[in-house]
Amino acid sequence: MKRDPAVAALGTLLDRSVARIGELTSDGRFFDRREVARIADIWDNNTMPFFAVLTSPERAREALDWMAAFSPERRAWMIQQVPDVAPLLSAAPPREQHYRDYRDAVRPGTMALTTALADTYDLASAEVSSFTVERTGSTLSADVELQPERAFPAPSGTRDVKLWLHFSDVRGARFDSDDAVGASMLAGGDVRLGGHGYVHAAEAEVWIDDDAWHLSPVGKAADAVTPPRQPRTEVTWPAVVGEAGTAAFALYERMLRIRMVRSPGMVGRVPLRTLSAALAKAGSQALDANGRFLRNRAFTRLAHRWNDIAAPPRPPAAAPGDHLTLAQLNAGHNTIINSAVRDDDGTWALRSASLPCPAGSAVRAEQGTITVEL
Repeated sequence: MKRDPAVAALGTLLDRSVARIGELTSDGRFFDRREVARIADIWDNNTMPFFAVLTSPERAREALDWMAAFSPERRAWMIQQVPDVAPLLSAAPPREQHYRDYRDAVRPGTMALTTALADTYDLASAEVSSFTVERTGSTLSADVELQPERAFPAPSGTRDVKLWLHFSDVRGARFDSDDAVGASMLAGGDVRLGGHGYVHAAEAEVWIDDDAWHLSPVGKAADAVTPPRQPRTEVTWPAVVGEAGTAAFALYERMLRIRMVRSPGMVGRVPLRTLSAALAKAGSQALDANGRFLRNRAFTRLAHRWNDIAAPPRPPAAAPGDHLTLAQLNAGHNTIINSAVRDDDGTWALRSASLPCPAGSAVRAEQGTITVEL
């Protein structure tokens, strides 16, 4: 029986998702934690729609649009993974630079990091509350959390500002916990932190968490050109029940477990290789089960296969002298590290540890190597 192209595309996207997670975790030295978490997150809100359209194929293109509507980046990822998806999607909506929150106050989306940020916030006195540098495949990335004061008046009682800076293709980075006040934006993706810290990167962007941003000069300008907030359209999907529902929930739970690595402290504790191997071809298997004469029995077998995944023993904790894939200093709290360590079988396994963050702690990234000093 010929399958609906949109239903088949959803199954292929699930297959590619699991395969890509396996690729990203096959060699711990080149682990990409962020990408693994992003992929698993797709199936938080899309597992049940996928299983729903197995019996309601007329809604399969709607399910693809639902998946793509999350962000332009997700839409692009879908087409990159399965090019046949492109003609099945509705036209992409225009990309909005700003949006409105539940109060109808204008908020900024993620923006390129420029020196103009200093016109809105007092970066000279900003405190670095968290600094992370990590491996993202063949390159390094970095994230900096800043807590600055506003350079414009805001009502009393408004939450403190947080700025989240993300750097791609990091060429070098340094941060010392005793030198955590002050930030200045330099050319391109370069930033100075404190007196001696820095990040040198090819690209940098910023996400601003500020409930009063709409009162800033740049926020007022954005308010004048941003359309009113539109009510959200609620989307409901047919209930997935019986054996198919049991299998869908098993897959959903496994994807949520994989997604737990978005917290660096869960790296090594989630058996990514075991899970990706057990879920291999999950999309194709679900499509095949749906077409079987003994459909319920086929879904029961899938549910057992996805539920009965034996977890390997928990690995030892990471150590600062390992081959580090992530180092995160959280001011006055802790230091989290991820590492890749060669196993007895020759593969590079992932580990993590939460360590103290004493005075004088530091993170360095030079020539693709991450080091910590505690």
